[in-house]
Amino acid sequence: MSAHVPLPSPPERTPYLLTAVFLVCMTALAYLPALRDGGYIWDDKAHVSGCHFLENAAGLRAIWTRIGSRNGGTQQYYPLTYTSFWAEYRLWGPDPAGYHLTNVLLHGLNAALVWLILLRLRVPGALLAALIFALHPVHVESVAWITQRKNVLSGFFYLLSLRCFLKFFGVEENEGRTSAGTGAASPGLYAAGSVLFVCALASKSVTATLPAAVLLALWWKRGRIAWKELLLVSPLLAAGAASGLVTAYLEKHHVGASGADWALSPAERFILAGRALWFYAGKLAWPSPLMFIYPRWDITGEAWPQYLLPSGALAVISALWRLRVRLGRGPLASVLFFAGTLLPVLGFFNVYPMKFSYVADHFQYLASLGFIVPASAGAAVLSGRLERLYGAAAGKAAVPAAVSLLLVLGGLTWRQSRIYASAYSVWLDTLAKNPACWLAHHGLGVSLEGMGRSREAVEHYREALRLYPGDFQVHYNLGISLETLGRREEAVAEYREAIRLNSGFAEARNNLGVALTALGRADEAVPVYRETIRIRPGHPKARNNLGLALAALGRTDEAVAQYREALLLEPDDPDARYNLGVALAALGRPGEAVAQYLEALRLRPEDPGIRNNLGVALSELGRPGEAVAQYREALRLGPDDPEVRNNLGVALSALGRLDEAVAQYREALRLRPDYPEARHNLKIDLAARGAAAPPK
Repeated sequence: MSAHVPLPSPPERTPYLLTAVFLVCMTALAYLPALRDGGYIWDDKAHVSGCHFLENAAGLRAIWTRIGSRNGGTQQYYPLTYTSFWAEYRLWGPDPAGYHLTNVLLHGLNAALVWLILLRLRVPGALLAALIFALHPVHVESVAWITQRKNVLSGFFYLLSLRCFLKFFGVEENEGRTSAGTGAASPGLYAAGSVLFVCALASKSVTATLPAAVLLALWWKRGRIAWKELLLVSPLLAAGAASGLVTAYLEKHHVGASGADWALSPAERFILAGRALWFYAGKLAWPSPLMFIYPRWDITGEAWPQYLLPSGALAVISALWRLRVRLGRGPLASVLFFAGTLLPVLGFFNVYPMKFSYVADHFQYLASLGFIVPASAGAAVLSGRLERLYGAAAGKAAVPAAVSLLLVLGGLTWRQSRIYASAYSVWLDTLAKNPACWLAHHGLGVSLEGMGRSREAVEHYREALRLYPGDFQVHYNLGISLETLGRREEAVAEYREAIRLNSGFAEARNNLGVALTALGRADEAVPVYRETIRIRPGHPKARNNLGLALAALGRTDEAVAQYREALLLEPDDPDARYNLGVALAALGRPGEAVAQYLEALRLRPEDPGIRNNLGVALSELGRPGEAVAQYREALRLGPDDPEVRNNLGVALSALGRLDEAVAQYREALRLRPDYPEARHNLKIDLAARGAAAPPK
């Protein structure tokens, strides 16, 4: 910066706590729709409400000790992010409101930290930059999407760590200040910064670029980097590189970022990086339209015009280097920070979202500061010059301009955050802006299926497959919707195609077995279930379903063994308990069946079917009085079940209460006139009463 530009006062002379509160409140106001109406979108349930790691202490241990989903851990090794979810799950369970509140508060705190750091660095326009960072709509994806907790949480630790290192290296003071190691507090600052950096990496490994940002700040302020400073930063660079390598490995081998969708040549990656840089800068300058999924570019290394964008980016950097004496080192440092912080997501490394789009708003959460800060500083410098040249009135004219800009940004953020009310609204908005997005068709299909609109879901799944034929998950979900509609043969074909595309897809095999059993082809289902269990031995549902298929084939003893295996894996599965009870009853062991039914009722007390079967088993044990109580409770839950009415009649007859039994048989026949068993029982009990049999 030029020496004659007025610099802001350090925070000791300002009510900085009130300013920080103001920044958090402005953030919360802009994100009020997300706080009020925000729900789960896309993969939020997998990370929060449906994530078994959050349920108990064993899950917390797995979060920290197991790396990768195939090793029993989370997909990505971001243990601090998942720990924050785990802690919140103790407070408000799966309610999304609490998680949205945390994200918004973290973003507001990050804005306050940006302001404090810029103020300490004596950068003009510090408050304006912090407000733009807080209110810019490009950050809605990072804040209103619960899964992106990793962005706002890692950003919080990143900024705290940066604050420590800037103070440790004396960057905050005048350029003539000596380097690190001065003062008794310096070793503590280095240690604190290192711990906070590790916390940032444990939240999201994209923060691995922090050590480079520290070195860049040293060069910006002093024009050089001392060997001692480079030596002190080296361990941080190594830690960041190690974290990045772990993430890259997990993305490829556990998340699935490999194959044709990521097969780019070095030239194509160079083109992609240049195009992405201009894209992100463009969205910061003009944030419209913003999309959850942007169109996936066609990157072709043979088309020479595509090289203009990366060449242009390099030309800008080259020009700023040559003009660093005239303009100062700030502009070049800002551009290098912007590009360097984006480096992990520019296409040089495979990340899973590249399957859908090469760019995403949440990729530039921290990198955006490289654009926002120099723009704000430039505006402040311009305002100061106008004031000196044309008087105070000219300088003050910048205030309404800044306020107008912030109101526009806040309004755009308000509007954008409303989109994140549900997955359904996100996918509708995406398709309105990007109709050829196959992922949005797939996601909308999932939402529609969840709303009970299976026919519409099928249409969107088929459109997704037309746009992108080779996705096994779409075939799988299409199979689910077809099965819901009773089109099981078509569902079987879709499950088989999902398995062909991904032979290790255990859930598709399990559902294929269910569909085959429902079609009366249990003999085909049995080997399918066995293969499912081979792929995933700890799959309790597959064990339970294998038991059902075996029972359908009359192999009840084998079915019992499978139900017991399922219960070893998941003791509180009411379906396995109930099915085990049915099998034991079929084997003539009603006493053991009663024990299983009672346990199933403990887990699912409002299930009339369990109570009916419990009544049957109690009757077989010669306990008709207890059976009557179970049948009556079953009828309270489902009064229109003719089978329960008939069974209640049999139990009442055993107690000698023939009039009540006759009434139940007649009600069963009213509900199902062609019910021969009820008619037979009615005839017997009427005869026992000495009355005439009902007419045929």
